Amino acid sequence: MTVLCALGLLAAACGGGAAGGGATPAQGGTFTFALPADPGALDPATAVLSVTNTVLSLSYDTLVSTGEKGRSSPRSPRSGTSDRTR
Repeated sequence: MTVLCALGLLAAACGGGAAGGGATPAQGGTFTFALPADPGALDPATAVLSVTNTVLSLSYDTLVSTGEKGRSSPRSPRSGTSDRTR
């Protein structure tokens, strides 16, 4: 289900139109994504296949990214708010 949600968001961001970013994003519809093989289990801790990692990269975001020189940098927001109550 998470994969479908991620692919739906990706499809909404990929609207057709003229180059240059002036087009209005497409709303609704269906996004079809062909995979060369079955991705198997979608557990990020055990993923080793490239097809699995492709699906996971569309489904999850990382907390840390690696730059060109191999240095790690945080990708999480430095500040923010939440409306969740516990």
